[in-house]
Amino acid sequence: ARYVVQPSTPPAFPVPEDLQWTSMLGTYYGWDLWLARSRSGFPCILVTRDGESKGQCVPEQVFSDNTLGVAISYADIDREIRPPGMTATERVEYWWLPQRGVVVMRGGGSITYFGRDS
Repeated sequence: ARYVVQPSTPPAFPVPEDLQWTSMLGTYYGWDLWLARSRSGFPCILVTRDGESKGQCVPEQVFSDNTLGVAISYADIDREIRPPGMTATERVEYWWLPQRGVVVMRGGGSITYFGRDS
């Protein structure tokens, strides 16, 4: 585990209400990965880079029954930091899994996993 310094101001999340908490998990493939929860309980996932952001927030029930994710295309990852062997038809996906943690994947294979073991 490593400590990630939290910026003083989090980015804007795609939810029309205040946030209860935010946490930047780190930078993966050139994008800062953020999690948040809104005041009414909407979980949110967001990736940001140079003023650009991609993310989603969903009602708690949708999240607890599924997953929450966002994807970055091959073209949106700098060549020198793309996962080894990544092709132009693939993308990097960032998933927040209920009761499990966060996974960063490419082409169906896990690249980075951090969270609970079970």
